[in-house]
Amino acid sequence: MAVEDAKKFVDHLQKDHALQDKFREGFKRIQEMGAEHGYHFTPAELREHLRHRWGIPKPPADDEKDTCTICLA
Repeated sequence: MAVEDAKKFVDHLQKDHALQDKFREGFKRIQEMGAEHGYHFTPAELREHLRHRWGIPKPPADDEKDTCTICLA
């Protein structure tokens, strides 16, 4: 049931631009948390690292509103 809810949430996220903006705010918080632990990087540098780590050959543009990058730990 929880996996189905996760799928439904991501489906909802794809359509809800306000929620996508909140996710982007969360990405900035990740940068702040890194700095609190002595790690300094830009959001672009983190996205680039995750792109390589996850093998994403052509990521969407940063300003592409219909796309949301999700970082899961």
